[in-house]
Amino acid sequence: MRIDADTTFHVVTDPGPHSTLPDICFETTLRGLALQVAGGLDLGAVTIHTDCEEAEEDARNRLLVWRIARQIRIDRRLPEGEVVRVTLHDAAGTVVWKGDVR
Repeated sequence: MRIDADTTFHVVTDPGPHSTLPDICFETTLRGLALQVAGGLDLGAVTIHTDCEEAEEDARNRLLVWRIARQIRIDRRLPEGEVVRVTLHDAAGTVVWKGDVR
């Protein structure tokens, strides 16, 4: 697929404490993404999708993983900034998401 400055795509980024689905999953263009980066968006936490449903699934998984990591911190009495390793599997046991959550 060819992407130019006016082609729309979907961006998913890591959630924060009060993030909702529209906060971390949005449609934009290269120009819009450049503005988001100028405003402080960390490209290291960004995934770009051409399919809206795939982007929304990725975002829902990230929100779930963030909430799981928060609960692990609470249960283990870890500080808020402590890194927690989380692996999310689907019903078949396939890894859907794996990584460290701050």
